[in-house]
Amino acid sequence: MPETSRRGPRLLLHSATGLSLVALSLTALTAFGGIVAALAGLLAQPAFALAVRARRTGAPLDAGSLRGDALALLGVWTAAVAIAGLGVAWPVQALRQGGELGAALATSVVVGLAVIGVWRTWPLWHAVERDGGDLRLHWRALADHDTWRWRGAAAAGCVAAVVTLVLVLAWIPPVGAGMRPGLVVGAGLAWFGLHVALQRLVPPAPTGMQVVEMQGDPAAALFDEPADAAPDIALYAAARGGRVDRALALIDAGADVHALPGADERDQRSLPVLAAVLPDLRLLRAVIARGVDVNGAHAGMTPLLAATRDSWHGRKEEGRKRREKGEEKEGRGRGRGRRRRERGNKKEEKKERRKRREERKEGKRREEKEKGSERERGATR
Repeated sequence: MPETSRRGPRLLLHSATGLSLVALSLTALTAFGGIVAALAGLLAQPAFALAVRARRTGAPLDAGSLRGDALALLGVWTAAVAIAGLGVAWPVQALRQGGELGAALATSVVVGLAVIGVWRTWPLWHAVERDGGDLRLHWRALADHDTWRWRGAAAAGCVAAVVTLVLVLAWIPPVGAGMRPGLVVGAGLAWFGLHVALQRLVPPAPTGMQVVEMQGDPAAALFDEPADAAPDIALYAAARGGRVDRALALIDAGADVHALPGADERDQRSLPVLAAVLPDLRLLRAVIARGVDVNGAHAGMTPLLAATRDSWHGRKEEGRKRREKGEEKEGRGRGRGRRRRERGNKKEEKKERRKRREERKEGKRREEKEKGSERERGATR
């Protein structure tokens, strides 16, 4: 019995009825106005959201997630009320004092920016209200949703209306005894309906990754042979594409190795020229074995010229090595010349030092001679 009596209030608090009672109690406190109304209206929003969610699901909320969801809801509503309150505090104060046009425009601008900001983040509001969960995960998931749907404008309108009612109940001066309770009741009904509308919105669909159909290799069209192509045309297509086995099969099937490329073909290289530049020499051997003149020129190109100019199996590495060796030798020669110049400069410096030392010694000798001659003259006198 004691455990059952303890569970009863807890289950009632987690149910839609219990959460609705909490929300209505907090709404009633907004009748006092001022900071009490602001705090009570702010705390009522998580209670309304959880009550609507419990009523929608038809089951009490899980006790483990109730606290986390309540804190997440309190966080987003606190941020919204605080930002909106700070943004419109000065314009509203100016409107109440003098009603200047600048204050009205400033109020409109702040309200518009606030609505756009909520519109931009409406998937977060919808997810926190409807499903709950970690606020950070919903924030990261914003990038995966299309936030500029018109449903976002409806969500932004609901949030803006809730925040406006909280600020109005906190800022309006005391009114008649019969009007204040009416405002409180109207705010409570409006809050409940706005939370219902916000949670009934269709969830935003995630933006799928844009798939771009990639065409095949455009260069493949130069070498692919049509399905009904003549054997000679298919042979040239296989040779241009480097498909040696296909070319050999076509030759065995009777393709003419002496045929020249078509006049409308962009690539005018003959079959021996094409075979000469392939790394697989079987096609070239097959062409030579069937009596093709390897010295014959077509379109100014012979197989030997093509092999020396365009060969796929040329000794590029050897040439690179030779170039590198030449650069090393050139670098060594430059280093030797630099060292020689440095040694020559050092020798010149040594000669200059010796010359200066000799000049100093010579100057000292002259001074000593002059002093000695002066002494001799003084002695003779």
